[in-house]
Amino acid sequence: MHHSMLCILLTAAVLSCLVATVVASVSNQEGPECFRKAPEECTSLDASSSRCKTFGTDIYCCHIDSEYQLINGLRAAVKPSQKITALHIRNMTLVRLEVNIPEWRNLVSLSITDGNISQIIGTLESSHLSCLNLSNNYIEETDPLLISKLSTLVRLDISNNNISLTPTLSPSLVKFEIDLSNNPYINCHNVLDMLDQISRGPDWDQLHFDNRPQTVCRLCTAHTKCGPYTRVNMLHVENVEYMNKRKREKPSGPGWECKVEFRVLSAEKIFVLVDCSNLNLVELPPCLPKDTHALNVSFNNISSLEPVVKEPSYSSLTKLYADQNVINSIDVLEGSTFIGKFEELSLRYNNISIIPTYILNNAFAQPSNMVRKQLSLGFNKIQCDCNTVQVLKNWLIAHTHDISDPNDLLCHNYPYSSVMRLEPALLCVTPREWTDYIYYIIGGEVAALLLLLGKVSYDYWVFRTAGYLPWPASKMPKMPCDWVFET
Repeated sequence: MHHSMLCILLTAAVLSCLVATVVASVSNQEGPECFRKAPEECTSLDASSSRCKTFGTDIYCCHIDSEYQLINGLRAAVKPSQKITALHIRNMTLVRLEVNIPEWRNLVSLSITDGNISQIIGTLESSHLSCLNLSNNYIEETDPLLISKLSTLVRLDISNNNISLTPTLSPSLVKFEIDLSNNPYINCHNVLDMLDQISRGPDWDQLHFDNRPQTVCRLCTAHTKCGPYTRVNMLHVENVEYMNKRKREKPSGPGWECKVEFRVLSAEKIFVLVDCSNLNLVELPPCLPKDTHALNVSFNNISSLEPVVKEPSYSSLTKLYADQNVINSIDVLEGSTFIGKFEELSLRYNNISIIPTYILNNAFAQPSNMVRKQLSLGFNKIQCDCNTVQVLKNWLIAHTHDISDPNDLLCHNYPYSSVMRLEPALLCVTPREWTDYIYYIIGGEVAALLLLLGKVSYDYWVFRTAGYLPWPASKMPKMPCDWVFET
């Protein structure tokens, strides 16, 4: 019983291994190999002999120095009624090679290797060509449309050359294998465009790179060739694939589509920038590409910044440009992750009427990786009052190094007046109340009392010295208490 159970388990293990091997072999299956012969199989260099040799329907040519020599060699090796399906040319030395040759239109495989060719011009036209090998030729430039009509091409090898731009692929290609290794001048934008063309289906990984560790490209500020004074970053193919994935995640909707761009500091620091400006959006995009560093939504009709706080895809956002919208408040940013780590926030030309300085105080008090925060609020119209002069104006003055445009913050109720130019005497004036005159009243009462005491003292002195009371004391009736003063 134990032996039979052990046999069953071993059988199951063997079968699972076989299945895994088959699956792995299928998943790692490479494109067809191009027809290629070894150097020792070349014909002799005798001037009278043909430089091409026939192997059935395959042709092998060596040491070609001119197109005339190539054409004569092919004619000598191929019978008039014979169709060749594969061609390998080794060690061709030409400044310029024209490939639009009628005899090549039935080729399934074309290899031109180990030569010295500066430029390849013309368009290959074949409905059968599946493998093209142009490696080790010191090629500097190819015709942009070289392979644009090769709808059956599965594999392209242009390794070990000096090209900067890859030729345009046929729009009919679905899955493609390419070797770009050891091309030190290849442009990353070009590779990214190629990835974008092939990876339009549901499965993004339709373009396979051979020799990945040796495949690098140059990323320049220019989209085409890198100039002598252009900053250059060397990126690996993994970096370009990462950029392609982010581009495929670009926000879009009915009638609008955002652009995804990149700011590359190094292979380890690639920042994703999303441009959704001038698209007539009424709200922020619901989802951003992974690792989005900056978002531009200027020139839209957006009224709320709520997605910045609630949407998880905004978690990496540090720069937000939302000029020329209808945003009326930034209160929603209070306590958010963004307000604590933002580097740039531009809200110029919106409808913000109140600046919550307590929210921004907390933001400016938190260091953000030693990067100074920049806030732009110009041409928002604030409801100005005495508190604006006493609090907001002083706050703007204290944070002039954090706010890029403090002089452009305007007053809604004082047209063309900047908050920075407000004076307390203009706004901090209140209507007078009766309590404002209390000191005058008290002063009058004290003066009247002193006057009365002086008059009484004078009357008493006159009465004592002259024996009569002056007017009007003499006209006043006697009071019960007057006997105190009589002698």
